Amino acid sequence: MFNLLERERLDYLADEIKLGQSGLIDPDTAPRVGKIKGAQYTMTGSVTVYEFYERAGRNPRIIGGRTKAKTAYVTLDLRIIDNTTGEIVYAASQEGQGTREISGGYSRYSGFYYGERTYGGILASATRDAVMKHVHSMEIYE
Repeated sequence: MFNLLERERLDYLADEIKLGQSGLIDPDTAPRVGKIKGAQYTMTGSVTVYEFYERAGRNPRIIGGRTKAKTAYVTLDLRIIDNTTGEIVYAASQEGQGTREISGGYSRYSGFYYGERTYGGILASATRDAVMKHVHSMEIYE
């Protein structure tokens, strides 16, 4: 288990401490100087590849049937740095993929139709795939 620490908005935290020192806030609940936790590790990363493809084809299981598929590919580079030593304790690149496919056919009432038309979440699925590969890869470092 790990705790995430705020580092981009330290100015906000400093303002809260100053407000606590002003006497306007109850001293029992006011944030205090020297109580912000230090981070043992810093994680940096970037998405280095994002590709999106769409393809259409025939569905042999349905007479006159067709399919549509959309696929997203993501490559996620991560680096974890030990803040005490400056040592890079993990550095890797993992690829993820997300795919959605829909099928359809002809209807005498409405012509050609596709079943469900949602493609939502393809990028999220590809990103989650890459993150999970990183998590499994990190398990060997424990």
